[in-house]
Amino acid sequence: MENESEARLDSGVVNVYMAGGTSSPKGFVKRVSKKFDEFELPFGIGTITRSELPLYCVAVGCLEAAEKGIVD
Repeated sequence: MENESEARLDSGVVNVYMAGGTSSPKGFVKRVSKKFDEFELPFGIGTITRSELPLYCVAVGCLEAAEKGIVD
């Protein structure tokens, strides 16, 4: 990887949270976790979790960003 040195972190990523419609199917989190295990990443991964309401989580995040003026 040409930018691998830039991807290094001093400490591992504690958690990965998934949201959106793609994360909705049963077994998706397990499948993604398995894929993470197949690669030797330059940082550690903690827990991988899907939002309880994945569709609403994305919408709420977009609304909050718009209200704060983070996005146009």
